[in-house]
Amino acid sequence: MSWAGFKKNVNRATTQVMMKTGHVEKTNDRDYEVEERNRRFKTMEAAALRLQKESKGYLDSLRAMTASQMRIAETIDAFYGDSGAKDGVSRSYKQAVEDLDAETIKALDGPYRTTVLDPITRFCAYFPDVNEAIKKRAHKLLDYDALRAKVKRLAEKPDKDATKLPRTEKEMEMAKAAYE
Repeated sequence: MSWAGFKKNVNRATTQVMMKTGHVEKTNDRDYEVEERNRRFKTMEAAALRLQKESKGYLDSLRAMTASQMRIAETIDAFYGDSGAKDGVSRSYKQAVEDLDAETIKALDGPYRTTVLDPITRFCAYFPDVNEAIKKRAHKLLDYDALRAKVKRLAEKPDKDATKLPRTEKEMEMAKAAYE
């Protein structure tokens, strides 16, 4: 983190503390209801990530089940072998399980991946970008609120430097434009 970024984070933390204690007014933006939209977005994000995890788990479970069936068929075939079963039931069971395994993988794995897993994964890939945009907007709001409080303080109690108030007002307008 750069020194400028560190200073901004310290200033934002100070502004948040001052908001909590009532020294700085918090801007209420009716167009962008932060708490409600954030709550709904986080709920959607959690549900989508859970869906992605469970969808992948479903495919992994199918693969594990077919692998287990293959091992069972191989064990039965090895147990009976040539000596115990003259009718070849163990070999035919093993062949049936191998065919089922090949058909399941071919018929289910590819389409499931392209129709379910890949779209969910693409959808979940948007969440970090949206979270970053929400965080940036919150930072811009904090910067704007801090400058607005500074202008209010300078207007109530003029400073020795007469150019400080107009300069701070200009900074506040720039912060407001960046926020909106």
